[in-house]
Amino acid sequence: MSQSMGYRHPDAASVAGQVLYAFRRGAGLEQATAHAERLALQSRGRSTFEAEKFEVLCSAIDALEAQRPEAIRAGIYLLEHLANQSIDALANSQTA
Repeated sequence: MSQSMGYRHPDAASVAGQVLYAFRRGAGLEQATAHAERLALQSRGRSTFEAEKFEVLCSAIDALEAQRPEAIRAGIYLLEHLANQSIDALANSQTA
């Protein structure tokens, strides 16, 4: 489906929310990781800011896989921060 027909590629914020949800459920982190990495590669045609957010997203996922409590906490913090951007954007679009 083309962009003109209303399809939007997921942004880093929405993918971060999906990864965070999968991590908290204890399932599907590998699939979410692969999905995020594919989207990060596709983000090269997007704005520099969005591409940087995908880089942060991949770093957060790496932290979750590190098996060190401090790295996991940092990864969760980054994912929450990115995911909250999606929630804030949605709230702002509904009030506009």
